[in-house]
Amino acid sequence: MSHREVVIHVDGRQVAQHRRSYTPADVVLDPAHAQALRIARRARTRLARADADIPEVDLACYDALIEAC
Repeated sequence: MSHREVVIHVDGRQVAQHRRSYTPADVVLDPAHAQALRIARRARTRLARADADIPEVDLACYDALIEAC
């Protein structure tokens, strides 16, 4: 840890490292995490509107396995 960067460890493993910000209430977010968050929010919104395309699943192979037992 220094005046220029922050390094975060959990259970002895480094989980984050980023530049230090002295701006009050500033949020430092990894671009990959920001993208994953946007995708998750879009998915949650689509599911709430029932706007998700969920394909039909052919369960015949499972039926065949059960019949074989």
